[in-house]
Amino acid sequence: VEVIPTVVDSELWTPAPPPRDGPVRLVWIGSPSTLRYLEAWGPVLARLGARHAGLELHVIGATLVLPGLRCVSHAWSASTERMLAQRCHIGLAPLGDGDWERGKCGLKLLLYMALGLAAVATHSGVQSEIVTTGEDGELIDNEAALEAALDRLVGDADRRAELGRAARFVGAESELSQ
Repeated sequence: VEVIPTVVDSELWTPAPPPRDGPVRLVWIGSPSTLRYLEAWGPVLARLGARHAGLELHVIGATLVLPGLRCVSHAWSASTERMLAQRCHIGLAPLGDGDWERGKCGLKLLLYMALGLAAVATHSGVQSEIVTTGEDGELIDNEAALEAALDRLVGDADRRAELGRAARFVGAESELSQ
């Protein structure tokens, strides 16, 4: 078996100045076929929306409605995906733990990290190899861990920035070593 890693153009996918005004924005990039993973996080996201006034979830590539949370759906487009994600604060990477999911490449995590976003991901598949929890993102195993990680990050802009900087640096280091 030969593993060919997925790459991201880190000269194109660069951090933008973090949005200071307005709501904290979560982002998920995917498709209607993978929306089920984000929907599984729905109850936690709705509770966070109730606790954090103005919290928004930007969904790129599918449509999602959650009671108690402002969800903004965007059609996927190569010309707008990066710009939309750059306006966000926290990248979400939910995933299951079956054979198909273990074969996925972790692209959304790589995109979030290239943008310098704090990322929260399920501890499954390759995502466990991409993120070092507490250093360059957060890996979660259950709903309680998800809620705690997101609650901390939504409320702490400095921590989001710290994880995002480390994520961007780790991605650059990996790219240089290949």
